[in-house]
Order: sequence, then structure tokens, then C-alpha cells
Amino acid sequence: MGAAPDTFVQTLAEWSEHSNIFFSAVQYLLDDKGMLYTRHVIGRFKRPKCQTAADKNLNYQLERLRVKSEHTIGILKGR
Repeated sequence: MGAAPDTFVQTLAEWSEHSNIFFSAVQYLLDDKGMLYTRHVIGRFKRPKCQTAADKNLNYQLERLRVKSEHTIGILKGR
């Protein structure tokens, strides 16, 4: 089996095509590297755009959430 890029899978996903059905105005997904940012998919500021203290703080907070999420998945898998 081959692998497909995240952007390709995202464009075909029903939640992406019909995001108004799957998400309220205040709901969103945290991106995985390679996903396209949309109204409902947000992610960290990438360089060189990450310059202000607020941008850096958002990146830090998102990374904390990502680590907690990964640890939770590891616990659920029994690792």
C-alpha cells in the first residue's frame, strides 16, 4: 500500500468538504503537519511569520496540547 499526503486526504474528507455540518462556528481542529489551514483547521505560526510574543505563545500552547494528546493516545494504546 502507498501513502497519501495529508493535504490530499483532507481535501477528500467529508468533514473538510462539508465543514459547516461537522463544526459549529467556534469549533476547530488542530492541524497535523502538512494539513491545509482553513476556517476550521488551525495550527502554529510558521517562520518567518512567528515574530510577536503572542504568536510565540500560541505556538507554545499548541505544542503543549499536542504533547498531551500524543501521551493520551499512547496511554489508550497501552504503551
